Amino acid sequence: HSEAATEKFRFTSQGEIGVGGANYGTDGQVLTSAGAGAAPAWEDAGGSGGLVLLSKVVIASTPTYVDFDQLMTTDYDTYKIVISGIASGNSGVNISFLLQTTGESSGAYNAGSTYSWETSRTYDMDTYSQTSVAYGRIGRNGFGDSASNRYASAEMTILNASSTVSYKMWSYRGFCTNHDGTNSGETGAGIFKNDARVTGVRFLYSAGTFATAVAGSSIALYGIVNS
Repeated sequence: HSEAATEKFRFTSQGEIGVGGANYGTDGQVLTSAGAGAAPAWEDAGGSGGLVLLSKVVIASTPTYVDFDQLMTTDYDTYKIVISGIASGNSGVNISFLLQTTGESSGAYNAGSTYSWETSRTYDMDTYSQTSVAYGRIGRNGFGDSASNRYASAEMTILNASSTVSYKMWSYRGFCTNHDGTNSGETGAGIFKNDARVTGVRFLYSAGTFATAVAGSSIALYGIVNS
C-alpha cells in the first residue's frame, strides 16, 4: 500500500541499528518482530527456559559451607546449580545440602527430617538411599575427596521451588573420583517434603571443610525463567 516515505531503519558508522530513526535500544536488548503490519521493536531478552546467573561462589579458601542465602525468589520456579571442581579437606566424606524456606530467617536452613533421596554411581552400579533424614546428598560416597586430584563436579536441578502447595524435588548428575581412587559417574534424585517456598540453599560436607581445589573451583546458582 502507498504511504508517505518515512525512515524505517538507520545504520550508523559504529554498526548501530536504529528502528524508525535514532532508536538503538539499550545494552542486552534484542530486535523482536511485532508481527505482520507492525514495525519490529527493541525488547529485553528473555523467554521460557532462559538461564539467569544469580550468584557464583568461587572456593578460594576452606569454608565450612557455601550459602545462597535468600537468593531464590518467585521470579523462578526451577533452579539449576553447577558445581565445578570441588574437593573436601577430609577423606571419605559426602557433599550434602540444606534448603532454606520462608520458615527460616536469613542464615538459617531447614534441618528437619524432611529429605528423602537415592544416589547411584556408575562404575559398580552401587546405590544408596535414605528416607526422612535431615539433609539432602549429592554423590554416592567420597564425592570430592581430600586426596590429590580427587575433585567432583555436578549439575543439580531443583523443581517446584516457588510452590507453596507442592513438595520440592531435585535431581543431579555428575562425575567424581571416589575416596578409594575409582572414577565414577554419579546420578541421584530426592524429595523435600515441605510445601513452603524455597528461598535459599546451603552446601556443606558431612565432616570438615571444603578444600581449595583447582583454579575456578566454584558453585553457581541459576534461575530458569518461568514460561
